Amino acid sequence: MSGGWRHWQRQTVWTVPGAPWEVDLIVGNCLLVPAEALRKDGLMNSRRYPNFGDAEFTPRMRRRGWRLLIDPRSRVFCQPNAIPARVVRMGFREKVNALLFDLKHIHNLRRRFYAYWDGAPSHFQGTLAFGIFLARVALRKNYETEQGEGYTERPLAEMFASRVVK
Repeated sequence: MSGGWRHWQRQTVWTVPGAPWEVDLIVGNCLLVPAEALRKDGLMNSRRYPNFGDAEFTPRMRRRGWRLLIDPRSRVFCQPNAIPARVVRMGFREKVNALLFDLKHIHNLRRRFYAYWDGAPSHFQGTLAFGIFLARVALRKNYETEQGEGYTERPLAEMFASRVVK
């Protein structure tokens, strides 16, 4: 009933469980994929998902029998994604472009539908999750309000500097 994936909030690499765990979907800047999986099942679908191919790729791998694991012993430090402007703060033209036309935009509804459609265990569940997502947006129960208006994360430099130096 949450309308799709539920993310851990305010989680860092230092607060996750100590042992690897299995997940249904992995999106991120660093994926380790066996060469056999790529030869057998192909690459990310960048035509349908420009810049967001991992949203389709890892669920497809899982449906084809590959296990998706998060190993907390792995550490990759990278620049986090820039936080996009909220839709309510965009001008009309920018809003229409982001929601309907620009598939590379994080708020694009078609891209989001494809992610639910291809990322869910079944197409029916993906369609249902997208409908719930739209209802939650209409009721203002979306991710932005769950974080809280005043929520800000400490910069990576502050969070990890002492660990990197050690």
